[in-house]
Amino acid sequence: MSVAHTIRVLIVDDHEIIRTGITYSLSAYHDLELVGEANSGQEALRLCSETQPDVVLMDMLMPGMDGVQTTEAIRKEHPQVQVLALTSFYDRDLCSRPCRPGPPVTWSKVFQPANLPRPSGWLTPVRPSCRQRRPRC
Repeated sequence: MSVAHTIRVLIVDDHEIIRTGITYSLSAYHDLELVGEANSGQEALRLCSETQPDVVLMDMLMPGMDGVQTTEAIRKEHPQVQVLALTSFYDRDLCSRPCRPGPPVTWSKVFQPANLPRPSGWLTPVRPSCRQRRPRC
């Protein structure tokens, strides 16, 4: 399946090493354009307004404004943006909290680049029910 346009991606994580690794992994996809990296929820909101991403890869656990609060704010201000939650561990309560404004897709930060879902599926509308799975290591 081909994508009609380049998918604009914003990475949000408070750890630079994680942002760098994700950036490296995404560089294999020619249908993605990295439009920014944020290290906090506040910076993510600013960059969403400035860069108009299609997809935000969101760390769920950050100091200050966490990923859940940031996701809610992004969905309120930019409802067209798809937020994909990133977490280093499975926490059903944390992962289900973003379901209130609309279900997220949740990925483990511990993934092999070969197992990364194809970018063409990132813009697929999510179903109205949450389906969390224990992240695979």
